[in-house]
Amino acid sequence: MSRIDLNIIDRGIKGTEWIAEDVSLTPEHLDEVMEQKTDNSGALNSLPTPFARFFVAREAFRRAMEEHTNHKKEAGFAYRQIVSDILDVYELLFNLKYHKNTWTAGQKLELREWNSTENLKKIKKLMPVLYSSINEYYKTDIGEDKLYFLVFTENGKDLLLASTSPMTGFITPPDMDKAIIKENGANVIYIAGEQYADLHIHRKSGGEYFRDIKMFEERDEDFKNYMYNEVFGSETVDDKFKAIKEYIRSFKNDTEIRNDYQLRLTSVKTDQNDELVINGLRIMTSDEIDVNSFFTPTLIKVPYRISRDHFVAVTYQNDSNERDYDFLLPFKPEVLSLFSENKIDSDVHINRNSVTVYLRYNGKEYKKEYGKEALNQAWGTIIDYKADSISFDLGIFPNILSSKVNENNYFKVMVIGADTDPEPPYFNIDEISLQFYKDGELVREQNNLSSGIRFGVRPAVVRSRQKTDNTEGGTKFYEVFNTDFDAIEIDVLGNTGLILPIFRRSTETNDTFTYAIDLGTSNTFISRCKNGENNMPELFKMERPIVNYLHEVPTDKQVSLTNRIEGTIFDLAKNRIKTEFIPAYIDGVDYKFPIRTALCGLLKKIDDPELFDNHNIAFFYEKVMPDEDQRILTDIKWVENDAMLRVFIRELLLIIKADVLQRNGDLDRTKLVWFRPLSFMGNMRETYNEVWNSEAGKILGIQSDQISCFSESEAPYYFFKKKDYIKDSEAVTVIDIGGGSTDFVYFRDNQPLMANSVHFGCDVLWENGFMEFDNERKNGIYRKYADSLRFKRQDLEDLNINFKDIEATKTKDIINFWLSNSEFCDIKKLLSRDFKAVFIYHLTSILFYMASMYKDYGYTAPRSVIFSGNGSKYIDSFISSDKTILKKIIDLTFATVFGGEHDVKLELPAERKEATCYGGLYRDSNALDVPSKTYQGDLSHNYNTVGDINLNMRELRQELLHKYDVMNSLYKKVLDLLKQEHIIDNTANTKVYVDAAMKDLGTPFKTYYQSQVKEVYQEEVPLFDTVFFLPIIDRIFDLTNLKA
Repeated sequence: MSRIDLNIIDRGIKGTEWIAEDVSLTPEHLDEVMEQKTDNSGALNSLPTPFARFFVAREAFRRAMEEHTNHKKEAGFAYRQIVSDILDVYELLFNLKYHKNTWTAGQKLELREWNSTENLKKIKKLMPVLYSSINEYYKTDIGEDKLYFLVFTENGKDLLLASTSPMTGFITPPDMDKAIIKENGANVIYIAGEQYADLHIHRKSGGEYFRDIKMFEERDEDFKNYMYNEVFGSETVDDKFKAIKEYIRSFKNDTEIRNDYQLRLTSVKTDQNDELVINGLRIMTSDEIDVNSFFTPTLIKVPYRISRDHFVAVTYQNDSNERDYDFLLPFKPEVLSLFSENKIDSDVHINRNSVTVYLRYNGKEYKKEYGKEALNQAWGTIIDYKADSISFDLGIFPNILSSKVNENNYFKVMVIGADTDPEPPYFNIDEISLQFYKDGELVREQNNLSSGIRFGVRPAVVRSRQKTDNTEGGTKFYEVFNTDFDAIEIDVLGNTGLILPIFRRSTETNDTFTYAIDLGTSNTFISRCKNGENNMPELFKMERPIVNYLHEVPTDKQVSLTNRIEGTIFDLAKNRIKTEFIPAYIDGVDYKFPIRTALCGLLKKIDDPELFDNHNIAFFYEKVMPDEDQRILTDIKWVENDAMLRVFIRELLLIIKADVLQRNGDLDRTKLVWFRPLSFMGNMRETYNEVWNSEAGKILGIQSDQISCFSESEAPYYFFKKKDYIKDSEAVTVIDIGGGSTDFVYFRDNQPLMANSVHFGCDVLWENGFMEFDNERKNGIYRKYADSLRFKRQDLEDLNINFKDIEATKTKDIINFWLSNSEFCDIKKLLSRDFKAVFIYHLTSILFYMASMYKDYGYTAPRSVIFSGNGSKYIDSFISSDKTILKKIIDLTFATVFGGEHDVKLELPAERKEATCYGGLYRDSNALDVPSKTYQGDLSHNYNTVGDINLNMRELRQELLHKYDVMNSLYKKVLDLLKQEHIIDNTANTKVYVDAAMKDLGTPFKTYYQSQVKEVYQEEVPLFDTVFFLPIIDRIFDLTNLKA
């Protein structure tokens, strides 16, 4: 059979038709092919060559050029849509950087290489007939070694958008051709291929690629200049590109096209990382900063105003006083690279049903519309979390920066979120995340902190989770270390916004400060003085808040700033910020020192405490109850495990650091004074020393020689001397009664002779003797009032019930709660009425021990006695506030022990607890150290170690039993004295207390020496405490139960 080839002659003349000729079709013939105007896209694909599409595309540009230069020569819809699609390919690649920034994670564009040499061999082997048809035409029609296919991937599905062409740069597949169909009287454009039905790629300038018909003159200025000057501006462009080049160059009179137009361009890369070059034509992409790409697709609306004092907030063109909401900045973090100091030039306009966000950069204004629903793909969506019953806030601590960069080495950010909708799906704290930036660069999360990482963000820690829709929200903590930050990107349920904190900045001066910290068993005090001044020291409070919360704080001066900060956060966050974070403002009123020495921590993290991640100082203690999965820890001072102690001290030091910076102090010249009781046992001295030195070094940047430690015994003396409380310095003793210990110091003519400390404070009055279970509640004072004591305030009544309902709460903590809120209940009156005799026994034992110790050491009876310590306040609260009466008790004690008559000078200063801190601040650095001495009740032997006591136990026990008899006789005399003075009702039966006190003390001494000393410490361990009070502790417990 003979071969018949089809040829095409000019169909532009009416009457032309197909004819058969016995000649082969050559490229020269194809060059003569011309089509008349047509609106039928299907008519374009009938050229008899496998690569006819290349020639059709070329003809389309020729026709489009004719139409542009002579509007009477219409190209027709079919040609116009081909030109538009090919220009879309060029524009898509030109704006590739923009699109990569705006596409979702499942969208990408890829240029896949097709090597003709390799792939034609495969076709020849698998499909020889097809090969014979393609091969000859490929050589004559194409001639390129490689073709590239532009593939768009969305959600795992690949769509072919175009292939490269040596004649027009690109061609699109026939299935992307479009047709105009009338529907309901309107023209609707449809794409031929079903696989493209869901193709929607949004053009940067608006509209959609491959759907809208957009000719060259309708394109953006940048793109037109790129095509005119960069792609087809050279005279060396291959002649095969003649049609498209002439079309583009025909726009030389376009007002937006300039010969001097400057563009930053970079090469488009293929999947093989090669530069895309088509028949010598290098395809480029814009490397210009694309401001539009910095808008986020969603605009987050929060149901409160953002604090403009503490954060960069949205500026409104048409603001309203009634506005009770705000928007997060709807920008990606990359926008920060455009503006210095994060001064983003942006504002918004509130429309009836939408919000317009404007961004101005480099003399141009950009905008994006946001609505509840996006009207088109260029619009963003407003995310209103109030409508979704979702609330969130965050707090940053500290909120101040040092002028020395290295001192900005610690920041903690608390995020709290809650869902008040009882219906699923449920929102939880895991669906909020933060990323931190500094100078436009991401501060990266560091998982392996042991690998020498210098700075970064520790992995976020979820501390609490919301349990139901009406319980407290969930919390998450971030820690930024060894760097500061200036921007936060928050992600809530996949929607992002920028938060730009405004930090206060400390001014560098030469001012320095010294802080004294008295970490007591029950309470902790901090005092401060400015170095170089001789002023009365200050009990610690701060000048301004130390935490910045996102929400705006009202300016109502009738309410304290602290209450305004805490009261205006959303309801399900109110307790969380109190129980899990640092107070926003230690103002000396709502939050003030002294504070309870207590930590709040997660039950499941008791053995692994980390500051704020799972533990923090319980500033709220006795005001608010923690969540059921949190526990209050009050025995911090005397535990040998340093983990809890370290967390407590670390938070104190961070507060001090913020205070120094607020006062524009020189941080690394700060001085610290801390105090310890002489009765510390085991390694506790070394533990405290290491914790204070290491933590202060890390947080304040100070050296060990800037940290002083004084004994709790001696410190108050220096303050009382400075205040002129000591009128007779011949022989002075200070008795410092705390919660866990009592300290004694003896001065003669202002020279320290001895100090002594015993683990016997006022807490023994509220405890359960030596019962080993924490939840024992046998104390008589507790039993007497547990069911009957009522509070005038309902919140305190509820707290009291909660304290008692929590099994782990100790009796001392419950009674201390009663005492802390005594103005709202009758506890002080009741204790003075019902248990005065017990308090007198406690005081008598302390005075007798002190007097016996001084006498046995050969000192004369003190001429002046001064009480200090918060625990000593039980004396004037529950025994008598009449100094004359108390003086008589002391005189009687000295007469009993020393003999003769005595006339002591007694002081019960108002600043009893503060005296330790204040004295530490004003102790002369050259003052002699006070000799520390122990006293077991007998000096006939050396009782330096536990072994010494064991060796001489018989003699010691005999001496102590004698002293107990004398002490109990003194107790009876004191009770009789107070009856005579009408401090105790003279008809009261005090004999029952005297008889109970005089019962056998030898047996409890033996029992508790065995369990508390001998079984606990090895014989070589020095005993800095005393065994004198072992049976006294048990006896006080018994006395509390006489009236229970």
